[in-house]
Amino acid sequence: MRYGSHPEQVVDVAGDGPVVAVIHGGCFRARYGRDLCAPIAADLVARGYRAANVEYRRLDAGGTWPEPLDDVVAAARAVRAALLVGHSAGGHLALLAAGRLDLPAVAQAPVADLALAVAVGACEGAADRLLSAGATSPLAEPATGPHLVLHGDADDDVPVAIGRAYAAAAPACTYVELSGCGHMEHLDPGSEAWRTACAWISERLPSGTGSRTAGSPRS
Repeated sequence: MRYGSHPEQVVDVAGDGPVVAVIHGGCFRARYGRDLCAPIAADLVARGYRAANVEYRRLDAGGTWPEPLDDVVAAARAVRAALLVGHSAGGHLALLAAGRLDLPAVAQAPVADLALAVAVGACEGAADRLLSAGATSPLAEPATGPHLVLHGDADDDVPVAIGRAYAAAAPACTYVELSGCGHMEHLDPGSEAWRTACAWISERLPSGTGSRTAGSPRS
């Protein structure tokens, strides 16, 4: 479905039940799209949720700032999301959108501090561009409602120091650090990282119709 007139303002919706909006990462770059989150969106459907896999305007795809955040907020409203899930750059957007929409959220390895991302060389220069455009970091505006931040201590793309810094500044945050977990494991339905996310989601947003095989390791 469309939630705006720009070609990037689209969202793939599937399933029935409470709506979980999924926001992909990819350093805010145009070459990364919502296909990154298709596996976990499908797993949410299998668990009895209505998954909304959000596309948004990214750097060099019609967005600088605040277009990415504006799009996520608009998409979440359009699909009547009850909970947000975001990975990496999508985690950054999920945390900010959660504050604006008063929704619970799961942030997987979020780029929660753009300045620290610049300092550690994360996000391929995108963080610099966003800061120049006046972008806000979740660290400066921590979500005040219930939210979970998951970060792996073996993450080479978004170092765990970023997750730790956000957690220290966000009293409402439940922070879980995953031993041996890297960056992309969060998008594998068979991973410990995703199972941890789903356990938190189900506590706050029971589906009642989920498949018992959802999230099982793939052969």
